[in-house]
Amino acid sequence: AGPFSRCLQRICRRALLTHQACSVSDENDLCITGQRVCFRGRCAGLVSGSPCGANVEGTDIDCNLGWYCFLGVCTPQLPVGHSCTGIHSNECLNGYRCNLAMSIPRCVQEYSLAMGEASSTGSLCMTNHVDPTSQECATLPAIEMENGRATVSGRDCLKDSECPRLDASLGQCLCKQWWEGDGLPGYCELSVLQPWRPAFKRFWEAAVVYCHHNWSQERCAAEMGFNEVLTALRRDSAALSSDPSQIKSCATQLLTLWHAAARRPQVSQGLISLGLALVLYL
Repeated sequence: AGPFSRCLQRICRRALLTHQACSVSDENDLCITGQRVCFRGRCAGLVSGSPCGANVEGTDIDCNLGWYCFLGVCTPQLPVGHSCTGIHSNECLNGYRCNLAMSIPRCVQEYSLAMGEASSTGSLCMTNHVDPTSQECATLPAIEMENGRATVSGRDCLKDSECPRLDASLGQCLCKQWWEGDGLPGYCELSVLQPWRPAFKRFWEAAVVYCHHNWSQERCAAEMGFNEVLTALRRDSAALSSDPSQIKSCATQLLTLWHAAARRPQVSQGLISLGLALVLYL
């Protein structure tokens, strides 16, 4: 039983991924990635030079914490300040990304660059946003309004390119939390997560140290005992959301049960079918 339960070998077991805590004395603990063995209380991953490949649990999940799968073999991630290419999104250590806006691209800590500093992606900036025209960290532009209503934020969409901000950057086209077939299933979300919020900061700082970068947020929170912190983080995110839809009261309990039992390989949007409705839990 537990949050990682899965029917394996016709028995309900805990399906554990690389670097998760495990016990050799518990026959229900089953490591399903990496070396597929429990070693010194952790599911052992593959080391340098070991063959690796695509996996539904994540592209690098077979490799040990601190390694990633590159050209079919597990390769050590690059440390802070090391030159990088940006070919692989996880070539830098967990919590760092390759800043391609530098004259010589290097691994830079996420959410560390001040306003006006060169950045190739918003996640390197303290503001979590980059101006695409200058490739510099900036604040989010104001929401475009017309007759007191937002023209882009919250409107129906099918792809990110339909969600432009005033600075020409793109928001995200996300699934509505409730859709019964009227209009389009997606809406434009122009807000970004705020890395200065206490819940975000606490969760991120712990996750980059203790969690494999291919783990879902749910798996990471369960391993660290941070479920309440993750709930607070998602509450902050929901407060910024411009989703125009509302979950019907008849589905509230069902959604809670589904979310508690669901197993998702990554954290973003979960989509299920409920009669004519498609439901997303954010």
